[in-house]
Amino acid sequence: MTPTRIDYLVSRFPRTSETFIVREIDALASAGAGAGAGAGAGAGAPIGTIRSLFASPDTTVHPVAARWSGRACRPGARDVAAGLGWALRHRPGPLARLLGEVAVDFRRSPALLVRALAALVVATAHARDLSRTSGVHVHAHYATFPLLAAWACHRLTGVTYSVTTHAHDIYVDTSGLARRCAGAQFVVAISRHNQDLLRNLLGPAAPIELVHCGIDTTGYEFRPRRLPATGPIRALCVASLQEYKGHRHLLQAMAVAGPATARLELDLIGDGPLRGELSALAGELGIADRVRFRGSCPESEVAAALAAADLFVLPSMMAADGQMEGLPVALMESLASGVPTVSTRLSGIGEIVVDGHTGLLCEPGDPADLAGAVEKLAADPGATLRMSRAGRELVEEQFELRRSAAALLGLLDRVDPPAAAPAGPAPTEPSPAADAFPSRDAQWRRPRLWVVYLLALGGHYLGVDELVRRRQGPGLVVLMFHRFSEVPDPHPITVTPRTFRRMAAWCRDRALLVDLDSGLRALDEGRAGTRYAITVDDGYHDNLQALAALGAPVPATLYVTTGHIGGATLWPYALSDAIAHSPHDSVVVELLGPEAVLLDSPAARQQALERLVAVLKSVPFARFDAALAEVLAALGADVPGRVGDMLSWDDVRRLHRWGVEIGAHTVHHPILANADDATAEAEIVGSRDRIASELGGRPWHFAYPNGGPTDFGGREVATVVAAGFSSAVTTIEGINRPDTDRFRLLRFNVHEDRFRAPTGLQSRALFFSSTSGLVWWLQSRGGPDSR
Repeated sequence: MTPTRIDYLVSRFPRTSETFIVREIDALASAGAGAGAGAGAGAGAPIGTIRSLFASPDTTVHPVAARWSGRACRPGARDVAAGLGWALRHRPGPLARLLGEVAVDFRRSPALLVRALAALVVATAHARDLSRTSGVHVHAHYATFPLLAAWACHRLTGVTYSVTTHAHDIYVDTSGLARRCAGAQFVVAISRHNQDLLRNLLGPAAPIELVHCGIDTTGYEFRPRRLPATGPIRALCVASLQEYKGHRHLLQAMAVAGPATARLELDLIGDGPLRGELSALAGELGIADRVRFRGSCPESEVAAALAAADLFVLPSMMAADGQMEGLPVALMESLASGVPTVSTRLSGIGEIVVDGHTGLLCEPGDPADLAGAVEKLAADPGATLRMSRAGRELVEEQFELRRSAAALLGLLDRVDPPAAAPAGPAPTEPSPAADAFPSRDAQWRRPRLWVVYLLALGGHYLGVDELVRRRQGPGLVVLMFHRFSEVPDPHPITVTPRTFRRMAAWCRDRALLVDLDSGLRALDEGRAGTRYAITVDDGYHDNLQALAALGAPVPATLYVTTGHIGGATLWPYALSDAIAHSPHDSVVVELLGPEAVLLDSPAARQQALERLVAVLKSVPFARFDAALAEVLAALGADVPGRVGDMLSWDDVRRLHRWGVEIGAHTVHHPILANADDATAEAEIVGSRDRIASELGGRPWHFAYPNGGPTDFGGREVATVVAAGFSSAVTTIEGINRPDTDRFRLLRFNVHEDRFRAPTGLQSRALFFSSTSGLVWWLQSRGGPDSR
């Protein structure tokens, strides 16, 4: 649904160089009422406030921006002080975390850190204002400080947000970009080039949408034209006078001797820090009499200049600091007017100036190539005229403002309804299932865990872990994950997405993370070192975002239970949901004998769950469904099945395209040792065949359900080998060595508490020492146990 109000957030308002933003606002507000309805038309998107962070240095204000000046809001010093006081009083925790995360993100650039902190402080004033209303969605333009401010407002008030990215904001410095985009409803890329770049920066599952910036083509009189055969060629460049615009190379191209370049008379519209330098260069090149610096001009003068021009040139390049164009609106304007256009092969420019079709492209920073393109246009007036017409057609088809506004409005229609913003600390109400089982025990009082933790700290930071690894020889640590969720889980198989990303980053930082195939090859070849591989079992829907966050190609193997993909969740969750919602304080379950099973406290329910899971795992597969039904009936809870808890086959295919290796985990997840020969074979082979059918290629890796020493045996191993798999993993803990049976691979089960220090924080030292260092070496010899 469309939010009840959409606020825009920009760095400065108004800016003459960012008129495209206010045109977009105008078009959104006018959607459905025709172009030009303008602010306050009462139709289209419910535009609210245009929020800015800093003062605009511009003195020229275009009429379209002037119409919206009454909606502009830039906090003054008193507002900022009040906003900071509000955040300190009502949202101290989120504010402290924001400050810490900003400090971490910009720690390598003190100058950027100071500006980011300033933007964050100003954002508290906007957040305070937003906290008084509900139903507001904030859309930021540029992924620099506007996105940072929108993200901060989200963290402080719960308001939803989105962002349109452009150029320098994703080309120059991307510090913290993934963190700030993670909570966005969507991230707009203005070109396919930027869309691909964002996919690499944010991961394949990020909600990146392609929406071109656009112009109102009815405002540009179209006159197809060619370069004059004789006399002056009136050339135009509309761009701020900055390095990445490439004006220097345009001036140098004018000095290249040629029949067309010698006739160029250039108007430069735009101002900037290089004006003096460029003026001096024109004098040095002897072309000062053919170059006119017109400075910033109102839209009416720009339109008149386009109508009069014979040639439009935008010689964009990459600046020394990495800044470059995204997809310049000036090119849309020139093509819409029918002006023959020359630009450069850079970023998304080729998506609008299609070389040889709507204009000509040259190499960035090459004056001779630029001059050659001008000569080519002059020498072929027929082709130039065809390009002029094709350019207008392309702009109308792909860069018409009304189309772009409609596409953006469609994205806003899908925004999750913003929750009412909390004015102060909001209490959290646990769901019935969340408080049905015990909360995590405080661990700081447990002396044994302190002993293990101190050993891990010593092993990790004093180099003992590394000595242990070298002494043990080549190794492969296979990590076993199941679920990634913030929701408390009575089954010890869940980690939060943050913990998962952190553990993967720990391995990546030390260049230890490999995919399973690469890790096994390293063992086969006897290569020195200990490597880490990620595996995920079952196929829960929360796997999709968590794995995608690792970035493509995703270095993980996902073992799917094919009969549950797109269907019901696995039975342990049906059982825990039934226990959590049981109306009884005690029940008699035939499988557990005549004694009543208590359900009158979280601890009792946890104990009942563990007992029932253990006994159900011992039931022969042929009787399992009936036994589970009897247990659920005894619990008497009317709990609907979880919807969407498992991945769909489309999700699996998407993960496979992102590089996740898809392995088999049987059809129905039975404990194979409890099944007869025919059933065991059908489960193993059936899962292989279903994956082959869905993905167009067979799986090579298998995971034994439950995977303990008594859950499979020689029969199952022989069946897996006969089915053509190249490896199979267990749940037996240990480090794989070159002589480890490839069909009995060892793994470490990972859950949220597994590597949590007694302090309550996830510990890198415990993670590494407990899986391949000193603590693991002691555990494997019967020493301290941290599990």
